[in-house]
Amino acid sequence: MQRAKFLLVGCGVMGGALKQGWENANAPFDVVVIDPSHSQYLPNITAVPEDYVPDAVIFALKPQMLPETLPLYQRFSGQGCLFLSIAAGTSLSTYHTILGEEESIIRAMPNLPVIVGQGMTALATQRPLNEEHRALGEAVFETTGKVIWLDKESLMDVVTAVSGSGPAYFFRMVECLAAAGVVCGLPPDLAMALARQTAIGAGAMLEHASDTAADLRAHVTSRGGTTAAALSAFDQGDALAKLTRMAVKAAIHRGQELSQ
Repeated sequence: MQRAKFLLVGCGVMGGALKQGWENANAPFDVVVIDPSHSQYLPNITAVPEDYVPDAVIFALKPQMLPETLPLYQRFSGQGCLFLSIAAGTSLSTYHTILGEEESIIRAMPNLPVIVGQGMTALATQRPLNEEHRALGEAVFETTGKVIWLDKESLMDVVTAVSGSGPAYFFRMVECLAAAGVVCGLPPDLAMALARQTAIGAGAMLEHASDTAADLRAHVTSRGGTTAAALSAFDQGDALAKLTRMAVKAAIHRGQELSQ
């Protein structure tokens, strides 16, 4: 298989996670990175040789940086490369307006577990892609986890709120569970070890079991037992479900603000 050439623009948290995920998976990619905040990478597009044409340009930047950055990459328009972006809240029409209406452009929303090969990435495009570009776009993220295509770009804000931001929700739950253990008498290190490994084990069951999350929850819950008592507290007044909906809606709203 011929190695694909990627130009990664931005190597912060998510860009760096993708790069590390590719390296961990020994993916067949040759990656050139532009990021002025890291001395080991190229400082800007002018440092890229004029005859260099990547197979894909991947924008891993904060949304507010895109208006001044995207025009610099028009040099690759019309050269058959694929453009991808993992920036939240920036529509495909924005990229097409700047890079070209006929360019192959994919908007993607991965999440942080790409760094350990367990990512979840949603992809959307405004125009049909040729088979080569579609396969390349999938390969960028399949090496670091699972990939789904969205029928409508408008769903991207919801995907961002559920899976893009989602790992932080589970990390927060681990923090809260450990903190509750401390309040109830456990030493902090022991409480965190218990909460952390419990989350890891539950995630592994979700991955390997054919049962739904509801089925798995029911398997752990004996009628009248300790788990049932705890879940009853979560469900009192539909509290946990309401709080989760509130959190997801807040993330969606912020994504919509970023797109303005």
